[in-house]
Amino acid sequence: MRSRRLAASAALLIALGSAAALPAQSADAASATTLLVDIMSPYCSDTSATAGSTATPYCTIQAAANAATAGTTVEIFGGAGNAVEYPEEVTITHSGTATAPITFEAIGRFADIGSINRAGTVTVKNASYVDLLDLAATTIDVVSSSHVDVSRSDIENLTVESSSSAVSAERNSVETVTVASGAANTDITANVIRTSLASSGVTVNGATGTDITNNTIDMLSAAKPIAVTGSASGTSIENNLLSGASDGTPEITVDASSAPGTTEKYNVLALDAVTNVPYSWAGAAYTTLAAFQTATGQGSQDVLEDFDTSVSDSLLTSANPAFGTADASAPGRGATDFYGNAWTGDDRGAMDFAQYTGASVVAVVDEQSVLLNVDLKGLLIGSGSSVSLNWGDGSTNQVGYELGSSDIFTDFSDIAGGHQYTSVGTYTITATVVDESATKTFTTQVTTQGATYVPVTPARVLDTRHGTGAATGMVTGGHSVAFSVASGVSGAPAASAIAAVVLNVTVVSPAKNGFVTAYPDGAALPTSSNLNYSTGQTVPNLTTVMVGQDGKVDLYTSATAYLVADVEGYYVTGSAGGGYHPLSSPDRLLDTRHGTGTAAKAVAPGGTISLQVAGNGSIPSNATSAAMNVTVVSGTANGFVTAFPSGGTTPNSSNVNYRTGQTVANMAIVKVGSDGKIEFTNSSTGTVQIIADMAGYYTAAGGDAFIPMKPWRALDTRNGTGQESSLTYPVAADSPPVWWFDDEFDGTGYWDGGPGQVAALVLNVTVVSPAANGLLVAYSGVSSSVPTASNINFLKGQTIPSMVMVACNPRSDQPALYNESKGTTQLVADVFGYFS
Repeated sequence: MRSRRLAASAALLIALGSAAALPAQSADAASATTLLVDIMSPYCSDTSATAGSTATPYCTIQAAANAATAGTTVEIFGGAGNAVEYPEEVTITHSGTATAPITFEAIGRFADIGSINRAGTVTVKNASYVDLLDLAATTIDVVSSSHVDVSRSDIENLTVESSSSAVSAERNSVETVTVASGAANTDITANVIRTSLASSGVTVNGATGTDITNNTIDMLSAAKPIAVTGSASGTSIENNLLSGASDGTPEITVDASSAPGTTEKYNVLALDAVTNVPYSWAGAAYTTLAAFQTATGQGSQDVLEDFDTSVSDSLLTSANPAFGTADASAPGRGATDFYGNAWTGDDRGAMDFAQYTGASVVAVVDEQSVLLNVDLKGLLIGSGSSVSLNWGDGSTNQVGYELGSSDIFTDFSDIAGGHQYTSVGTYTITATVVDESATKTFTTQVTTQGATYVPVTPARVLDTRHGTGAATGMVTGGHSVAFSVASGVSGAPAASAIAAVVLNVTVVSPAKNGFVTAYPDGAALPTSSNLNYSTGQTVPNLTTVMVGQDGKVDLYTSATAYLVADVEGYYVTGSAGGGYHPLSSPDRLLDTRHGTGTAAKAVAPGGTISLQVAGNGSIPSNATSAAMNVTVVSGTANGFVTAFPSGGTTPNSSNVNYRTGQTVANMAIVKVGSDGKIEFTNSSTGTVQIIADMAGYYTAAGGDAFIPMKPWRALDTRNGTGQESSLTYPVAADSPPVWWFDDEFDGTGYWDGGPGQVAALVLNVTVVSPAANGLLVAYSGVSSSVPTASNINFLKGQTIPSMVMVACNPRSDQPALYNESKGTTQLVADVFGYFS
């Protein structure tokens, strides 16, 4: 499993990026000077004429930086589940003004610049009046720039280079800060600095006018908390809490060339069995405060004491010398503490230690994920102090810390809790804050997003053979055709309400081997596929695809071919449709070979059979639609099968196309008739056997909401995608693939990534180059036994895709894709959405 980016103090850092409410991605941009960046949007573009708007946000931060001018605010979508990754390095060269700076700010969680495989660096170069807020980056580098403010961010390395001036680093969580020779007037204040690196927490080398004020600095190795070298001048070190330097390593080091230009006072230095040399000044080491003050004249109001200031537990006694003893006029001291609370007392370190007086709560919503920020005004004190959350859906959890005695504070004055709702709706969240002064409650209301299913009788919305939905004629290879998914469909919802559509896509008479990709109109062509075909083949495949903002879907074909699309249903925003209930293991309700669900005989030419679905097996009587994998076997002539609700005529559509003797499978989502039945018609001059394995069902009330996504490739055993290794692992015989799906999905930012938060996935799975004939079986993997079902039937050497709706294992959020054959196979899985 990959390691997630976690700060030294997770509770501290999660809270930093969560104070602003996340705007809905369909809302208008706040103003003409606001540019939006959202790599998760399927409509994002760095080149569109409307790039930066809510309808067409930028895909990259760099593109927005290139477009920003004085007064521009660049809002970067950070997610409400895990932080969204922007795998890029950003260089900012444009300048603002004193009254109209350029601001880069994450909305939701931190905007995570970089990725698991790529360090992220933000460079501000030859620019002025630039503010960076709520970013997570490996390095922020300020080069030959002025009036740059870095605040509320999660940074490994912050560097202020030569010729930079008036740079402020405030309220960050950071591992190392370096101010280089030639830099001037740098303020480092109210930061939590914690590192296990060999370098210093704060290094000032030859710079002028550096103020190091009210920071909490905790070292975990041989690192020096503060080091001033290289003839630095005008350096002020005040009101800091220092701890953790290893045995013999000074907590404050000032070399001989810098000592005349450095002022040090009002600091608290923690001494324990590990740290016993508080000062190194002009080359001499001092183990006592008295000796240091006598020899140097420095150290006024310093405190050396053995106590715990580690931000790993963040507990300080009320008698601590940091309380009420700071220099309120210290150079560079900001107006607020680490959490943005105004200083109510003259405290040392990054946090104001005032007692709790109230709170506010702010919720950030992204689809089904909600991040709640509880901003305490002051700190909790007293035995049993706690913060607990009621999410309004019956779920509760405690996000604060119960304290053990009446004289202990906790400095988590900004607390964040995350939650994943299981249904679309409006919920009231209640935060209860308890300490010795009072019990107070605070509420906020959220409306979760997601889509529910509206089934229709299958209808043809595209047929380029006859000019339905698009011009008559083959679609040229390397091109796409766009078409409306609701036009002329009986029972179709309003186009503005459609989030995604379920289509059965068929390619006819392709000129050569190739593939089809379905994607929302207006979005860039993704690196995914829905249907693979050979020369002259007629091949169908079901797909669930996000719909463009104009109500259209695009089909791309790599080779010239006719394209046909039949709509089976729609996912609509809100709760007007039905919720989905995935089955942990597929349930075979129909097999004409063995008399399961009907008589034990092949379906006659032109014949129709009925299957009782509602109230049968795992499907309850109130089911409105069923998701199933339909397989045809032993057809005696070419033909196709159509599945549809009972009580009506066979629609002009198809679900499975087959040739004589073929075994072919395809997914179908079929509306259940008023009598609880579904019918199957065999349009052929020959007989055929039909099998139906249920993957799940929909009901009018309850169930899981669907979150459509821009298609992305989660697994490709040919190149190791999703396997977290430079080695590739084809799927072994009678085995599932080596696949770390839950970690791969975390990077999208769509949910917290914890077990049990994803009910089911919608995938397009492609079997490539199997070494033997076999089956692919998709199921949750909760049971060790492989169910009697199939999603893809394949022959040796064949490339064959199928849409798969598969339940996830609640312990890992990962499904099983089982290769039931005697040979290995390569496997590709593209994600089109999930149920939550």
